[in-house]
Amino acid sequence: MNHRLFPAEFLRLLDGETLPAIRTVRSPRPGRHLSAATGDSQEFQDFRSYMQGDDLRYLDWNIFRRSRKLFLRRYRHFPDTGHILVLDTSASVRFSWKRASTAWRLAALLGAQLLAGGDRIQLQCPGIEPGKHSYHGRDSIWDLCETLSTVWDGKADNRPPHAPRQKKAKCWVVSDFYDSEGLPELEKRLKNAAFIPVRIYDAEEYDPAFYRQSCLVDSETGTRITVAESRLLSERYLARMQDFEALLRKVGERAGGRLFRMKTSLSVNDLFENYRREFAQEGV
Repeated sequence: MNHRLFPAEFLRLLDGETLPAIRTVRSPRPGRHLSAATGDSQEFQDFRSYMQGDDLRYLDWNIFRRSRKLFLRRYRHFPDTGHILVLDTSASVRFSWKRASTAWRLAALLGAQLLAGGDRIQLQCPGIEPGKHSYHGRDSIWDLCETLSTVWDGKADNRPPHAPRQKKAKCWVVSDFYDSEGLPELEKRLKNAAFIPVRIYDAEEYDPAFYRQSCLVDSETGTRITVAESRLLSERYLARMQDFEALLRKVGERAGGRLFRMKTSLSVNDLFENYRREFAQEGV
């Protein structure tokens, strides 16, 4: 495992029970409930510890009265909630250490959260064989991190991340979602797409510092464009960013979710706390 990418303090956070439970929108049972499913029969199986965001209706209050600890009852015949986790490994994501490490750690956090909730996940990204990397159960978190470390050691792949659309699985894509062909091409490609976008971004992407003359370089194609500073340029750029994020929000809504964002250049602890706040919100 790459211990610079996943240091000991990060692995300790993954191993804890402080990640919020992710809410699902599709399931065999009616109503809105948590992905950490409690089962759909009356045959008791076991307990698991309470996680932030769990449905309080399934708490065992008898145990709480005796021990002052929160546990949820689980039953057999769990609804099989599946997730596909797609990681973008393009040159724009790998452009800097802070961008790449944020994307990889986000994938690990999201995977750990889903696995801790009892769901199954399948990892898809360049450098690993499609359909061969499925994980289930909390103990699989370390196998997931090992695979992500292997992908980290590989080369950049600039092909657009493929987000398969399946009826019984929710797809999550961790990426910056930049397309070297521009926003119109991205709009065509995502016209009918349905996945949960998890976007990494640098702070300066929303507050760019244009100087008298700047040279913009596409990290994937190497194309260079020289631009001159102007108020009109800044306004057009910010308007384009709004259109870009509006597109991603629509894609997330089609999948029954929303757009998630995470700033790069955060420490391990700050990334973890920001992740908890972002994913604890309603409407996931």
